[in-house]
This record gives sequence, C-alpha cells and structure tokens, in this order.
Amino acid sequence: MKRIVLLCCLVLCRSLLAWDLAIGSMFRNTAPYLKEWVEYHRMIGVEHFWLYNDDSTDNWEEVLAPYILEGIVEVIYWPAEQHYYPFYLGKQMEAFNDAIRRAVGVAKWVALIDLDEFLLPMQEKTLVECLNNHYSGASAVYANWRSPGANLVSPSLSSHRRGQVFRWERKPNFAKNGS
Repeated sequence: MKRIVLLCCLVLCRSLLAWDLAIGSMFRNTAPYLKEWVEYHRMIGVEHFWLYNDDSTDNWEEVLAPYILEGIVEVIYWPAEQHYYPFYLGKQMEAFNDAIRRAVGVAKWVALIDLDEFLLPMQEKTLVECLNNHYSGASAVYANWRSPGANLVSPSLSSHRRGQVFRWERKPNFAKNGS
C-alpha cells in the first residue's frame, strides 16, 4: 500500500511567517525514536513541530523536554481511544487538520507525516530549498512514500517504481473559467 506525504503551502507572504517549514505528526510510545526523528528533520530545515500525543506511556516528556523549552516542539494531547485501522486513521486525519489550522499564518509549508517517515531532499541541502526551487507556485505537494529495498538498495531512478512528486498550482480565476 502506498503512503502519501502532504506538504501544503499555506501563505504567500513569507516575511510575516514564523517558520518556513513545520511538521505535524501523531505519536504513541515512540520515545526511543523521537530525538533522531526531530534532529534529522531539523537538519533538513524543519523549524517547528506539532506532535500529537496518542496517550503515550513511555518517557516522551523526557526526550522532548529540550525541544519544548526551546519552542521547537508543541505537544498536543490527542488520544485515539481505539487503535483499529479505520478509527485510528480518522483520528490521525483530525490531528493533521488541526496542524494545518495551527500552521495558517505562521508556516509557509507544513508536512504531515508519520514518525517512521523521513523526508529526503535529493538535490538541495534542505527541504525548504527543494520546495522553494521546484514548487514555489504550488498550493500543495504530494509525494509517494518510498521504501528502500534490502540493504538499503532501492530501484533505479529510471524505474517506474520510483517515488513521484505531484504539485497543484493555484488557479486564481478558477470560478470564472469554469474549469
């Protein structure tokens, strides 16, 4: 099954924004992986995180405390109550919608991803550079999830199985054109 990563360009006026790139994600009992995940995404340009706590019982507070104190991470309590697939997906979508609402007016881009997903800019040094260089006119960017094969060997870049990126551009006269 393919997973989708969503990046939304929320506002055009960059000078008024607090962050170029933020992430919204839901977590539950993943404390051993949180620091690596946050640090990796900070290295590629993520400036803020809205992390939705699905009733974690591990030591996530200890792991995230330095980031919370710096204002890099905000944790929002968001229990899913039931963890069977259809119900959980609905709660995750509610959390992602909340992250989008929080990002309006403060973040140019927001990525909505899971804690086991790592965004990887292939040519630019940061994801922000990649988004600005290739998708500056897009209102949203969808990227297919891509998993490396055995021993981290993935299909060749010319393979039909490679991850693809799609973009949608704003159409200001959409209603007038009727298209």
